Parts: sequence; C-alpha cells; structure tokens
Amino acid sequence: MSPLAVRERPVVAISYTDARMAEDDDVLYARRVAAEVRGITDTVIDGRHAGVAHFDGLEDPGTLPVTDLPSMSLGVLSVLAARLVPAAAHGSAAHLTGRGGDNVLAAASSHRVDQFLAGYRVQAFKRGSDFARAVRIAPWRAWQQLASTAATPYPRALARMADRMSAAPFSYAWRPSPQDSLAWCSATAAARWLTTAGRQAVADLVAARVPDAGAYRAPGALHDRLGLEWMAAEHATFDTIARQRWGLAAHAPFLDTKTRMNGRGRAMLLPVARAYSPSRSGPRCGRSACPSSPPAR
Repeated sequence: MSPLAVRERPVVAISYTDARMAEDDDVLYARRVAAEVRGITDTVIDGRHAGVAHFDGLEDPGTLPVTDLPSMSLGVLSVLAARLVPAAAHGSAAHLTGRGGDNVLAAASSHRVDQFLAGYRVQAFKRGSDFARAVRIAPWRAWQQLASTAATPYPRALARMADRMSAAPFSYAWRPSPQDSLAWCSATAAARWLTTAGRQAVADLVAARVPDAGAYRAPGALHDRLGLEWMAAEHATFDTIARQRWGLAAHAPFLDTKTRMNGRGRAMLLPVARAYSPSRSGPRCGRSACPSSPPAR
C-alpha cells in the first residue's frame, strides 16, 4: 500500500514485530520498500521494547470498544495501540492496512485439491510435495490428505467434524496436523480449550451447515471465499475499534469495492488452482499490484 499512497503525500509506515516475528518477511520487506521508495518513513514497533503482549487490556470489559460482530482485534488491543497511537500523534487521519492482501493475491492451501479434481492430478501431487516440504512433513501425508479430501463430499466432511466435536474432549497435548489445511474442514488448536457445552455448540453449528453443503465441489474455491468474507468482517470491526479508540479510520484497499472492480477483480478471475506457484510469489499480483513496489525476494 505504501508505494501507492506515497504518490499522493508522504507516508509514515508502521510495522509491528516481536520475538516471534523478528525474522519474518513482513518487517524485512517493509524496510526494503521504505529504503527504495522516496517519501516513506519506516517505523518499527518492537513489542519486546514497547512492553505489550496479546490479550493485554481486557481486564475491564466495560471499557472495551463495542463492535457489531465478535472481533479478534480485541485480543491484540495493546498491540494495536502500540501501532496506532504513534500514527494518531503524527496527525494521521487514516490508517492504510494490507488486510486482505493474502486473500486476494495468494490462494488457500486446498487449491491443490481443486487442481486434482480438475484432472491435473500429477501437478496436484507435485504441489502436494511442495506443500509437505514447506510445512516439514513427509510427502505421503500430504498426498494422503489430498486424495482423501478429493474423494470426500463436503457434507460428509462436515458431518464427520460435527461428530468429532461432540465426542470425547481433545487432550491438552493435541495439536492440528499441518496437512489439515488440505481438508474440507478441521478443528483448530482452540478445540482443546472448549468445555463440553462449547464443543456441542460448535458441533451443532457445523451440523446445521450440512443440508446446504452439497453445492460445493471444490474446497480451494470455497476456502478462498470464506477467507475473504471473514477478513472483510474482521476488518470492519478493526475499523470500528480504531475509530473509537484512536480517532483513525482504517482502510483496507484490497477489500475496497473500487479495487475489486478494477485490479482486484482481474486478480480474482485467476482460478484458485493457478493462484500459487512454488517458483513465483503471488501470480495474482501481476493482475493487481502496483509496479512501483520492489519485487519480493
């Protein structure tokens, strides 16, 4: 977003990092963009030095921002404050975020199943090997899950998940498997925290989707749409919180209607099975991204 925004006026780019994120590509790329594009002032907020952590600031529920939907942004209020208070102090009236970029320019891991179902089975298994290498599992595990998902209708997958959620509790040591992202649906790590009533509520919610699930044939395309819908809803609550707490309007250009009808619309026309390549960073970028951005390395 920064190379586009700086065409209109100077930009203060604020990146957040912590002990876990210190070597992530996001901060390294932000620094590189700021160094190569004139007019961008790069500011890095390190959570280790700022004294912030996830789930801080939730002690008094009565003081929390009110949103129309449950918001994951409430879990990172202190992190958001570390990022947005400097922006508000700088006099910024708006905060640009790259939210939705991964949804628009990349593809769900399960796109490999879509490719398999479209008849490109050799290519799908090759991409399954690439996936296995990236998540550090044996290739046969990825292949097994890919084939299982391709052979399982979505309603059956939902019914199995509902049964699993209402059965015995997940052990505290349980963790989801990396290959679960190739499945139609699966439990997340949060499942082991749920009470019996909580697991039954989730099971009922999943079971309620079964009657209408038969229309979906490709998990990658479905996950693409669901991910985009979730990101848009989450951004709406983030914008509400930013306006209430810091007087900043949060904008996500990747989710804007105008972007969707122009560059993003062309990007999303690229079939999900072609939206990823092991040797290329975000093929959809070629249809929507700004050419003034330094290429990813």
